[in-house]
Amino acid sequence: MGRRADRRLPRVNDVDIKTALRLALLAKEHVYLEGPPGCGKTSIAADFLRANTHALTVVEFHRDFRAADLFGQLVLRRISDAGSERLLSSRDRGRIFSANALLLDDLSRAPRESLVPLLQVLDRRELDGAPLPLEIAIATALPQEHAHATDPLGLDILDRFAFQLRLRGRVVSGDWVAAAQWLDQPESPQQISHESDLDLERARQELQRLPFDRHALSVYVELLGMIRLRSLRHSSPTLLSDRVFARIAPKIFQAHAWSRGATRVEAQDLRALRYLLKFRVPREVFEEFDVCFEAALAEKPGPVDLPALGRAGERAGDGGDAPLQPMAGPALCVDAPLDPIQRPVLAVAQVEPLVSALLGNRDRGVAQPDEDPAGQPRRYRAMRQLDEWPEADLSELVRLLDGNLPGLPRVYRRERKHNGGRLAILRDVSASMEGRLSLWAGQVVSGLVRVGMKQRMRIGYVEFNHQAERYHLAERFFHKGYRRLLDQAATRRAEGRTNYEAPLRIALEEFRKFPKGSSHIVILTDGVPVIGDPRVHRERALAKRLGVRIHAVFLGLGDFPEILQEISTETGGRCFRGVPGVGGDIAVKAFDEMVAGAA
Repeated sequence: MGRRADRRLPRVNDVDIKTALRLALLAKEHVYLEGPPGCGKTSIAADFLRANTHALTVVEFHRDFRAADLFGQLVLRRISDAGSERLLSSRDRGRIFSANALLLDDLSRAPRESLVPLLQVLDRRELDGAPLPLEIAIATALPQEHAHATDPLGLDILDRFAFQLRLRGRVVSGDWVAAAQWLDQPESPQQISHESDLDLERARQELQRLPFDRHALSVYVELLGMIRLRSLRHSSPTLLSDRVFARIAPKIFQAHAWSRGATRVEAQDLRALRYLLKFRVPREVFEEFDVCFEAALAEKPGPVDLPALGRAGERAGDGGDAPLQPMAGPALCVDAPLDPIQRPVLAVAQVEPLVSALLGNRDRGVAQPDEDPAGQPRRYRAMRQLDEWPEADLSELVRLLDGNLPGLPRVYRRERKHNGGRLAILRDVSASMEGRLSLWAGQVVSGLVRVGMKQRMRIGYVEFNHQAERYHLAERFFHKGYRRLLDQAATRRAEGRTNYEAPLRIALEEFRKFPKGSSHIVILTDGVPVIGDPRVHRERALAKRLGVRIHAVFLGLGDFPEILQEISTETGGRCFRGVPGVGGDIAVKAFDEMVAGAA
């Protein structure tokens, strides 16, 4: 992994996963690697860590995983001293005390209470006040929209991993030329060669002494400003923290400059910032990274003095507009940025009354907490067996050991909210849904998706006019691809005539595959059906039989359609109406409450 001659990437927008791993090792930062099953996430990470570290610990996460499996079991000891007794706790030395590198396989399956101490260890590299030899951790996970993926990880968790990458694989991405070339290779194309001649500690000391070119610092500040402004235009969550961009990113730039044999950090090294942005900014902003970079160079900003980012050189550099140069090793197929796409700014409608109907007391559904051994400690319950003593109340445990407690001590009752059910959103895109009506419908969809994200709901999406079009993700109608749904909510089209029968039939057929759980349909429209069965008798009967509640949101300006009231009342749903706000946005209000207020 020593310094290599510069080599150009096959395309400017390709991301070399091996380069990212080497930069992470040099900078002693952690990596989050996401991709579908079978694309080689675990094998790539394991090969790299075995080749470049000397003590690898592999952790395979599952729902019953406990922190003690990695950090060591807490042991209680009873000590007698001068006629008194004390209860002391100590920890067995777990595997992490000797680990130079960690491979955290399938991180998204880790219970949340196990992630808390793990994140602290990754950040501080110490446990119980004792320093750990940990240099790098690579976590693998499935994309959240994948059919077998578990709950998506929160942004606070992903922030502990400076490098955030997505691996697609040749077959998934349709790169058949590269896939055919693999058949002619006697060795695995993902093999990472062992370069034992590199002195990591010496390399890290050298790269930390590399100064920053003043022009590079100016471009960096301009680039961050552009990324932030573009992120504010989108409704997707962002994670732009000072810790990452002021403390970690400069080390990445120094590592990249050292790797290409440079004596200072120049503007071309800032392209390594792409490795830090995959899940920190909206997808559209990530795809426009090269556009932002070129624009930052073209701005020709004046020099700035940022000593915290490094020691600036005495003379300004030429800035450079060369693409990011990878280190040695063939490029792998990763999630390369697409061409820049300009998307409209989409506000979020106020959907609180509608949310209450989906998740409130009217329908408790399966979004309520229930006992789960991998959940959070919420309250106490009686101990059922002695091996639950690590979860016991410490004071009662001491009384038990002293013989002063009748029966067994209380233990924590761990609870977890189950998946928040399934929601099908039916959006009218007929010719009458043009202009502001289409914009309002998108705002309501965006609001529902954000609520579903918090409640871990699986959401299906259908657009309908005289026919219905369902949207799948990984061949699944109900999924957790929230960002894809937010993108779809921002699209606008208006054509054809209105038909309720087709979209309701599609959604109910999907609900038929899941007879249990909280099931809701929200239909967004501005009028009554003009083709198909206008009364949708069969669909109403099927909804009642399946226990699916149909909620209607009327966005038109006329009287509330009688058929929507009948459908919602018969299936146990509620009716809502879109009310325009002063700034052109829309709020969803319960129709019955509006009628009562008017009376």
